[in-house]
Amino acid sequence: MENDKVMKMEEEEEEEQDRKLPAVEDHGTKRGNEKLPVGPSSSTTCGTSTERTGMVAVGVTVAADSMVVPAVASLPQRTGDHDTGTSAGTTSSAALIKQDMETFAAVTNALPSYLPQTNPQTNPQTEAKMNKKQQLIQDDSELIQSWAQATSHNGTSTNTNTNTDTASAVTPTARDNSRPGAFPVGSSLLDPQAATNNNLDPTDMERGTLPEQEEDNSGLMEAKPVQEEAVPIELPTAQEFDQERHRATKSRQQLVLAIKGMVVAMGLLVLVIVIPVVLLRKDTNTTTTNQSLSMDEDQSTPSNPTVSTTTTPSPNNRTQLEQQMRSLLPPETVERINIGNTTPQGQAFQWLVQEPLPSYANDTTTLPYDYPDWRLVQRFALATLYSATNGPNWFNNDFWLDQHHPEPDDSNSNSSNSTTVRHKSSECHWFSRYSFNIWPYDQPQQESACDDDDNHVYTKLSLHENNLQGELPPEIYLLTSLTSLSLYANPRLQGTISTWIGQLTNLQRWYMAGLNGLSGTLPSEIGKLTNIQDISLIHNRLTGTIPTHIGRLVNLTNFFGDGNHLTGTLPLEIGGLSSSLRHFYLFGNTLTGPLPSELGNLAVVEQIALDVNAFSGTLPTEMGRLTNLDIFNLGENNFVGPIPSELGLLTAKLGHIKLFDNRLSGTLPVELAQLSSTLQQLRIHHNHFSGTLASELGLLTNLERLLLQNNSLSGSLPTELAALSTDLLVMDVSGNPGLSGTIPDALCDVGWNITCPYSSWECKLSFDCSVDLCGCDCAC
Repeated sequence: MENDKVMKMEEEEEEEQDRKLPAVEDHGTKRGNEKLPVGPSSSTTCGTSTERTGMVAVGVTVAADSMVVPAVASLPQRTGDHDTGTSAGTTSSAALIKQDMETFAAVTNALPSYLPQTNPQTNPQTEAKMNKKQQLIQDDSELIQSWAQATSHNGTSTNTNTNTDTASAVTPTARDNSRPGAFPVGSSLLDPQAATNNNLDPTDMERGTLPEQEEDNSGLMEAKPVQEEAVPIELPTAQEFDQERHRATKSRQQLVLAIKGMVVAMGLLVLVIVIPVVLLRKDTNTTTTNQSLSMDEDQSTPSNPTVSTTTTPSPNNRTQLEQQMRSLLPPETVERINIGNTTPQGQAFQWLVQEPLPSYANDTTTLPYDYPDWRLVQRFALATLYSATNGPNWFNNDFWLDQHHPEPDDSNSNSSNSTTVRHKSSECHWFSRYSFNIWPYDQPQQESACDDDDNHVYTKLSLHENNLQGELPPEIYLLTSLTSLSLYANPRLQGTISTWIGQLTNLQRWYMAGLNGLSGTLPSEIGKLTNIQDISLIHNRLTGTIPTHIGRLVNLTNFFGDGNHLTGTLPLEIGGLSSSLRHFYLFGNTLTGPLPSELGNLAVVEQIALDVNAFSGTLPTEMGRLTNLDIFNLGENNFVGPIPSELGLLTAKLGHIKLFDNRLSGTLPVELAQLSSTLQQLRIHHNHFSGTLASELGLLTNLERLLLQNNSLSGSLPTELAALSTDLLVMDVSGNPGLSGTIPDALCDVGWNITCPYSSWECKLSFDCSVDLCGCDCAC
């Protein structure tokens, strides 16, 4: 409807413009501002004037929907007098008119090729307009052709009179100003009325002669333009259908629907789980309250203590407990649980979530899912240890994971009506061996696994010498309340020291000696055991270096790491244990490098045993500051140089100097004689000592063992050595070919007058009988 209105408005505007145009203007009717050549005069074609001599070039520009049509070239030649049209040698008017008609026909035939072609996608309005324009041009062409035919029939003469007769005989079709088109104009074609209106003599018109005019436009045609204004019509643009985008949108919609469905399902599932749990708890509380009221009301009729009822957690409570346990345990443990019952962790987990507990009077309502978090983890860790180390084959596994051994509680034995029963389901009452301090060797004393049986905090895990077998699980380090962990002397127990050891910040005693299968390195996390006092890792297969973090163990008193495969040097940080370390044992490893002078800071150290390693270098003189030192054992290393004379300053306690099997040299310092009241053993054999023996050695009257063999000593034995005979058990000076003199008779009975604590062959005097050295059984 809107398009019809637009077309109607355009047609009305075109008619209005046609009515405003004059019928005749300047010897030729103008159609717009253009003139088409039809008569014998100068031609004005779209603003271009061309003289009609030779070939006539007609420049025609037709505006049709803003399209410019190029000029039509090479029209037929028109000859004659172009000024007057009356010369004898000129062509007749009919012939001229015929030429003009042919010219116009050529122009008309050329126009359609420059008009815009109908586009299949052009909208109907534009197509209708184009059809209308083509129809108008066709009508004009037919009109001109009929006019040319009439002219050719009425006159063929070439003189002026013939032209006049022909012109007077032709009456053009009446002009219709109401529509556009091409119409002939000019004096030879005007009717008498038109001549009168133009001040012409009708008699001249009949003779065919016209007065001379300034410009003869009688051969022109008036072209009435087709006024067309482009009316932009905005139509919606069709969007290309994007199939991929449609699929993505559809997938998102389906995903949103699926998520909504899952949320609704989860909500329903939570309701299904929560409602029964709430009802069950309410039921349980009601039952417990009723039982308590019943016992209070009827004191005279006690219940039978031998009757035991057990309660198994419901499936919903088990599910809740499983979820709770998984949230409490480390991810590594959860992974082992997920493997199933083939792992110790999986077995312990299943035991815990399904464990039935007896309902006794003093501990009746405690179910697994009512334990606090720390106790759930505690029981899980112990159950994992039991499963991992073949608990059923332990020498003693009383009450472990077993709830069927109730016993009376002696605390209420004086009451005849006592009904309290103490049950063994508490881990505090699971079997635990006697515990004792590793140093000094105190007599073992019975200890409970918990400091307080009522709070159930497990503090002492003592299962040494109990035939534990298999892999040591790292979950034992989840027992963060432990103050003592004793698993030594289980030679079939193996595994590594987990980095989880750092969680045992309350640990004071850690005994893992004699496992044989304990391997791996010492983790740096041991530096977090700031409360540790005793560490015993002897006779295992530990490798790697001693972590520098050992210097943080400010309460460390005893460190026993001998009999392993430790490498590297002693960390300088060992000197930071100056106020605590008393026993430092690392013999039987592969430690290298010189001894750090920081060892001299260990003010309270009593025993240093670093023998059977690969240490090198000289002995630090700072050893003379260890005033509490008793045992100084550096045998079987690669030390060189002399014995520091500063050792003679350790007069308070130094009783054992063991420097055998090194590459020490020089003479024996006389300052050692100052240790007369303490020194019991001087073992410096298998070195490179030289020189003579000082007579001051006779002051060491407490010596039990004097081993000087296999050195390069020389000179005669001092007679003062006879004073050593009282306590001396072993004396060996063999392997020193430079010695000479006679053995004092007092020394000949060494080892005979006292009971030898060693092998009988050790308790004796040994020397090389020679020409230079004789005495006792060696004849001089």
